[in-house]
Amino acid sequence: QQLRPLVHDEPDFMDRLLKGDVLYLKLHGCITAFEQVHPGMVYSTERILRHKEGRAAQFAQFLEWAKTKTLVFAGYSLRDYNLRQLVDEIVRDGDARMRHYIVKKGVLEVEERYWAERRFTLIDSTFENFLVEVDGAISPAARALGLARSSTPSSLTKFIASNRQESTELRNYLTSGAEHVSSDTTSPTSSASKFFNGFDLGWYALEGELDVARQVTQSILQEQVAVTGQLSGPRLVVLKAHAGAGKSVALRRIAWDAAKRLSKLVLYVPSTGYVNIQAVQELLALAKEPLFLIVDDITLVSDSVMDLIAAAKRDKSPLVVIGGGRFNEWNVRAQNLESSVTAEYELKYLTRKETDDLIAQLELNDCLGELKLLSHEERVREFNEVYGRQLLVALHEATRNAQFRDIIFDEYQKITPPEAQLLYADICALHRFGSPVRAGLISRVHGISFESFQVRFFNPLEQVVSLEMDERSGDWIYRARHPYIAEILYEQVFKTTAERFDNHAKFITRLNPAYSYDRRIIGDLLRGNKLADAFPDPTRGIAIFDLAADALGDEPHIYHQKGIYLKRLAGDVGALRAAEEALLTAQALAPTDRTIKHSLAELALTRSKFSTDPLERSAWRREAIDKARPLLATANGSYAFHTIAKAQVQALSDALDHEENSTLSSDVVSEAIKSAEEAIRSGLQRFPGDGHLLAEEASLAHLLENDERAERALHRAFEANKRSQLIAKRYAIVLKARGKLLEAREVLRQALEHNPGSQ
Repeated sequence: QQLRPLVHDEPDFMDRLLKGDVLYLKLHGCITAFEQVHPGMVYSTERILRHKEGRAAQFAQFLEWAKTKTLVFAGYSLRDYNLRQLVDEIVRDGDARMRHYIVKKGVLEVEERYWAERRFTLIDSTFENFLVEVDGAISPAARALGLARSSTPSSLTKFIASNRQESTELRNYLTSGAEHVSSDTTSPTSSASKFFNGFDLGWYALEGELDVARQVTQSILQEQVAVTGQLSGPRLVVLKAHAGAGKSVALRRIAWDAAKRLSKLVLYVPSTGYVNIQAVQELLALAKEPLFLIVDDITLVSDSVMDLIAAAKRDKSPLVVIGGGRFNEWNVRAQNLESSVTAEYELKYLTRKETDDLIAQLELNDCLGELKLLSHEERVREFNEVYGRQLLVALHEATRNAQFRDIIFDEYQKITPPEAQLLYADICALHRFGSPVRAGLISRVHGISFESFQVRFFNPLEQVVSLEMDERSGDWIYRARHPYIAEILYEQVFKTTAERFDNHAKFITRLNPAYSYDRRIIGDLLRGNKLADAFPDPTRGIAIFDLAADALGDEPHIYHQKGIYLKRLAGDVGALRAAEEALLTAQALAPTDRTIKHSLAELALTRSKFSTDPLERSAWRREAIDKARPLLATANGSYAFHTIAKAQVQALSDALDHEENSTLSSDVVSEAIKSAEEAIRSGLQRFPGDGHLLAEEASLAHLLENDERAERALHRAFEANKRSQLIAKRYAIVLKARGKLLEAREVLRQALEHNPGSQ
């Protein structure tokens, strides 16, 4: 066994624990790190009052243990103020927990009664005697040493040179974060009905050929996998889809066929997995052949993938990353990958052949449901015309002859007892973001152990919740059949802002950022733009952020999202002050964070929109551009370019509003058009096809096409100086936008007369 101390918050610390590691929580810091300032050791009253700063994960883990394990308080004085705080919090969490013990010499009867009422048993002993007795009670068999690492050949052996072997870290990664897909890969048995009902059954559907051959998977296999040649660097291939389109199954099919049919070296990263850069680099070095890394939801691990791609470019490693993502999540979470994408595919709705194949599978596996009564052509019509929107939706609606939302809510209403219904709703409230829900978290929120769940609620929830042991977190995890189903149910159960606030509040104070699953959920629960939609009353939204700060400490992410939330809800310049205060607090906590810097640029642009004075509007626009411009050089996403483009289009709109019958005014309009075009063009050169920039380009075109003031101003400028190629080009563009093609041609002809050598 290896003792692994956790002295302060470390993201994903729990995910990095290996088999045999024993977690050691140093709640008050450690004398070996006495020089550490943030967070410092807890040794004074002031420090005790702020004990969670930088240690929120440690205390969350301790309180989770209090729900799921037996705790023994030994060697402490019960006069310890911080200890009493923790004990009080354990008591407030309710009695649905294990009994705990306090080792104390000289127990009084009144003390015994006091603690018994709180489900604590006092042991009258010194700490030394207690340890001696415990030591004597543990049998020699329970102390047996673990076996040394086996040298048995693994599934990777055939890809590795005979004199080399993978490290323990790589082997651990392939049991906790990713899976090597090979000719030996199999899956536990399940049922076809569960697969068609939306459950993620691993490789079961692939092994049983339950899935339908999709056109896009064949294209990716042919174009990105079968013919790779001598790769001298990485590729990043993205498969985008809407929720419930069958993306995860399609990616598993790509991984399965690449490994089984094409004998490629394939790693598959499920939605519960992660990307270990060192492990992947080791495998690339050992194998000396292309590695195909298939990532179920690349938006959840975009930072790791970006770092891996950068390392592979530097080392010229033959790596092909094929990742999936929802359209809306890609735009929010994976903008940093945009410039690295080498090929992009879209998983569309079923073709006629795919529909025929799906119906054949449903019939073969007796899963037609209500479709049994129809002819084949009528079944095709149900899928493609009546219910044809999303595959998951179509499967439910066509086979049950009901609306998808009604089906999901009807399932929920039929769950008994009511406690099981509540558990399902809460699991959906978190799984709608994509991350699984740890049993330890549910235990702390509901006061129910995993063992109690199995006994009381497994059968009532078996058809709507999946349950599995997760090697990564070392905990059992719950998931709804699909995140989209979870999202639909959440919207139907938690309808009012009060209900949604209560649901947010009970989880935000109990999530543990030491687990990556919880950290992702924290990020989603606190996403400012989504909270602005859910809680238009800032009182509730601010309360959510305050609860998060109390539970997690002064984290820059909390204040950053609070600033975004307040900016979204602001109706005037005055209301933006609170948003600025939150963003500046976030920047003070994370001075180099580029996303916070960008949010401050957006805040300046919003101030410009709210201002009524032309000089003030211009000044705020200039500040927005000045804050965004330093972010361009190393930008991994289009956000900074988009901010500058919006500012320049807004400047053009203002110039047109104040256009006068003068050459100076015409020059101002011409320069504004030039600046707006250049901002959009430079962005699209870096990020071709970016939706934000294309939308701004459309706004510029619409402004020029529908505003005769631009034409009038440029006409005067052109008549005053026909030698100016820039003015002629701008004028022709405006005329073309307004449908005056002959006049645009004449302007260019006259300009060429004055500039015969112009290209």
